[in-house]
Amino acid sequence: MLHVLIIVGCAIAVTIFIWRRNRDKGQIREASWAIVILWGAAALQIAIARHLPVSLPTDWISMLLEPIYVPIVAWLKGG
Repeated sequence: MLHVLIIVGCAIAVTIFIWRRNRDKGQIREASWAIVILWGAAALQIAIARHLPVSLPTDWISMLLEPIYVPIVAWLKGG
């Protein structure tokens, strides 16, 4: 449980740093994307540390692109 608290604590500290630094420069959009990516990586690290089942990135990509490539493949096959 300690490693989860360390990961979350570091993510909070880095989030505050990113937000304050980019807020002063007026780069809110970039700061928001950086924070989203940071917390996604933190969630993945927590899942790995807690030995939760994590699927491969190829599964995520195929799941996200399925609505696009299934009709294209069906059209190419003539169906």
